[in-house]
Amino acid sequence: MDTHARTAKLPFVAVNLNYCIARYKYTLLRATLGLKLPFVHSCRIGMKGAATVLASAAVLIIEANAGLLWPHPQTFTPAQPAAQLGVDSTSFKINAPTSSSPQQKYFQDSVSRYSKIFFVEQLNYYPPGNGSDVAAPVGAPAIPSLSSLDVKITDDTVPLELGVDESYELSLPAAGGAASLQAKTVWGAMRGLETFSQLLDWTGDGNAFEATACSIQDAPRFGWRGVMIDTARHFLSMDTIRSVLDAMSYSKQNRLHWHLVDDQSFPFESKTFPALAGKGAFYAPETTHTYSAADVQTVLDYAMSRGISVVPEFDTPGHTASWGLGYPNLLTECYGTDGKPDGTRYAVDPTLNSTWAFLDAFFGEVEGVFPDPYVHIGGDEVSFTCWQSNPAVQAWMKNRGWTDYSKLENYYVQRVIDLVAGNHNRSIIGWQELFDNGLNLPSDTVVDVWKGHGSPAWKTEMDQVTKAGHRGLLSAPYYINYISYGATWENYYTPEPTDFGGSTEQEALVMGTQACIWGEWVGSTDLISRLYPSASAVAERGWSDKSKNSVDEAAPRLHAHRCRMNYRGLPAEP
Repeated sequence: MDTHARTAKLPFVAVNLNYCIARYKYTLLRATLGLKLPFVHSCRIGMKGAATVLASAAVLIIEANAGLLWPHPQTFTPAQPAAQLGVDSTSFKINAPTSSSPQQKYFQDSVSRYSKIFFVEQLNYYPPGNGSDVAAPVGAPAIPSLSSLDVKITDDTVPLELGVDESYELSLPAAGGAASLQAKTVWGAMRGLETFSQLLDWTGDGNAFEATACSIQDAPRFGWRGVMIDTARHFLSMDTIRSVLDAMSYSKQNRLHWHLVDDQSFPFESKTFPALAGKGAFYAPETTHTYSAADVQTVLDYAMSRGISVVPEFDTPGHTASWGLGYPNLLTECYGTDGKPDGTRYAVDPTLNSTWAFLDAFFGEVEGVFPDPYVHIGGDEVSFTCWQSNPAVQAWMKNRGWTDYSKLENYYVQRVIDLVAGNHNRSIIGWQELFDNGLNLPSDTVVDVWKGHGSPAWKTEMDQVTKAGHRGLLSAPYYINYISYGATWENYYTPEPTDFGGSTEQEALVMGTQACIWGEWVGSTDLISRLYPSASAVAERGWSDKSKNSVDEAAPRLHAHRCRMNYRGLPAEP
């Protein structure tokens, strides 16, 4: 389902968008002119009020267009003298190269999609050829027109990998004619298409759009700009996952961390071990809450067409109750104080040979399904209670002269690391316990720092991780599932991932940022509105220059970006 089709399901968006655009432009005009005008709370009054002022101060249109960009580019240079360009939505073309490269398929999908997104603001209100209730500025002079966007890509065979070049250069000449987009890879070209879409501003009159004559040089600050979703606590529909990927692309995020399974459910359909989902998934009348191989491939393709790679997480040895519903012998049998089994099982049993045969086969299947070179293996929050109660585990420990059950945990996680990295050629991501517990981590391991939301604890952890020479991914201050009243996005915009007092060499080991939305209290009905635009705040922290950190400066841009997501069919919250 494409973006425009989804938009049709959200009739409330048009009203919200008119109000958003009116208030944003009116606010920007007030600030620029220093006017002490009241805020406008009527859509029509606001748009007409903005148009009236624009008629006498055309330069402010340029300020408005420049102010819409999110995340902020590395450099934005308006033409001198300032100039506006006309764009006719019925004749404008994207001229992009084609080839037989696999990456070109995804880029052509992106070109087709943006051909609609460029002008979605108009399409959501009025069919082509119709005007609106907003009058064009009286006596406005004719302006040069853009006829096309010409795209050039240096190498369209480069795969989407961590650290891939996503830079681009965009030029909208003051004389009009063809705008140009140059990128080294298709992934950089996708980012440039998004920026160009944000420069277009509907005049409110039929097919007429305007854009600011400018040049932009842009590239991400960090290679990992992620979003983590949780499909185990509440099953997320395919439409919801597609909406997440759309929202990510609009904010130039590039890694979907898919926390697929957990204690509560196992929705991933394994062909090797069908009872995992067969017994472990949520079920409802006439509905199976699972992701088939075809579903997963759909997500992978949809993500790639937006320059996003999907990194799966299969968290063990804890968080595995759902695994045991289909394969109970995989988990440790728990014993009561009377020395008898109490009927429960918890945590994968590391002492059995059958466990390792199972995990080897399972991660072999994961390797074949998910092409990203990284797999997140979890490794967090393991309770030792069941291991400590089990006589067979006690005997196994005694046999090795171990009394500390953290050694058993480390034994398990170390073997998983060796298995996934050695047998299945995947690089490891894991929660920070992998580092905290002193494991022998491969050099390319990424430590996902998750502890310390709302406290400086994450800074200490990032310092220690990078000081030890490991790469760190920062999630801790970006847990968006924590909610409160008010403008919560500011809480996620201000944490700076390199603000831990490390050296230049340590800062170079920071892989990026990740917005996390855990699913205990979030499902398909509210995930997008809970996640965005707060996740967009995290996205700018991962993309833009470190100096771009003013909440006051960012607020009107993020407000406009939220409106943009609304009129593209996503119910991002105010």
